[in-house]
Amino acid sequence: MSIRRINVSRDNSAANVNPKFHNPDGTVIPHWREEVCKTPLSEYYLTPQVPEYVVMEHARARKTLPPGYVLVSDETTYEGRVIAITDKVERIMSDIWENVRYAEVLSPETIGQKNRNGVIQNSPYTTVTASSFGNYLSTSIVTVDCDPAIIAQWKQHCEEERQRMEKEQNERVQKAYRSEVAKDKIVCVNRGRKIPKGTTGKVFWIGNNGYGESVGIATTPRKGPKVGNNGRSYESFLDIVFVSRSNVDVVGSESEEALTAAQAAWLAKG
Repeated sequence: MSIRRINVSRDNSAANVNPKFHNPDGTVIPHWREEVCKTPLSEYYLTPQVPEYVVMEHARARKTLPPGYVLVSDETTYEGRVIAITDKVERIMSDIWENVRYAEVLSPETIGQKNRNGVIQNSPYTTVTASSFGNYLSTSIVTVDCDPAIIAQWKQHCEEERQRMEKEQNERVQKAYRSEVAKDKIVCVNRGRKIPKGTTGKVFWIGNNGYGESVGIATTPRKGPKVGNNGRSYESFLDIVFVSRSNVDVVGSESEEALTAAQAAWLAKG
């Protein structure tokens, strides 16, 4: 077997329910009904309650169940196709955590379909849940029984996927770093009304001017003497504008080469 799911329940037929809980037409009043739900199960059923683990031992061994219990289903799926088993502790309700068992299975028929995370399946491997929750009269038995050669292929596939995701993550981090507005980077004004859109220059200052975070941009490399508020003379960029940081984007953020090219283009303005 591969994934064997077993479901058992109490026998809710009229033959196993106390006649006092029958309708006039002979049908049974379900125990969940308001007028019955407070009745002890020992009074509701005619047969005694048996410990769940005993009942499931009989079900797993395909033995006759104790009186008062019926087999709802006993189904085996993915026979010969289970590759690996993984157990994770997950929150299945707001305040309830349980051990959840997953099985990695060979399922080429799912290629092109959405998996449990909503992602289009592009490989012949699928992760399925192999646990039963909230019902001790349900169980799953999982056995790894796939061909060793396929298991080896799956392990190689997992390693390739790990490397691919690691590469994509690194690229996202580098892209975020290149896109971050910082001193000495070349930026372009793409939003706002104060400064013409398309204005480019090197960031030489970042700070708060009283209206939020702003950047000082040198539109050319030209430098010359300036006099500060303290009366002291200093050298600074001559062609500058100030704009909200949120209104600019880094030029050449798509690659390191593009960043270098943007710097060269700015220097050429001098």
